[in-house]
Amino acid sequence: MRILILEDNPNDVQLIRYALRGLDYTSLLVATQAEFNVALDGTLDVILADCNFPQYNALQAPNEIKSRGLNLPLIVATGFLQEDAMNTLINLGAQSFIFKSDLAALSQMIQRVTDGH
Repeated sequence: MRILILEDNPNDVQLIRYALRGLDYTSLLVATQAEFNVALDGTLDVILADCNFPQYNALQAPNEIKSRGLNLPLIVATGFLQEDAMNTLINLGAQSFIFKSDLAALSQMIQRVTDGH
């Protein structure tokens, strides 16, 4: 399993990696739009994106994925997300959401969204 992690907070990265400890995976960590765009040229199975931070965010990611013709599941990780933002992300192509306070379910969520990809 190859996971692209779009996250700029080192503490959240540690929490994500801890939550994935039972999953057989490799990850690539990016925190800017330029890094994200380069990473999309690689072989990936799923993208895990923070909802919002100054450099780049999950609201921009689906458009970049679609513009490249990629069929990659996108999971949005957030501390808090308003319903209108959640609806926007679903309409843009996000497959699932997870709150950072509930990362224990992340491995199962990744396996669910990658089945069939």
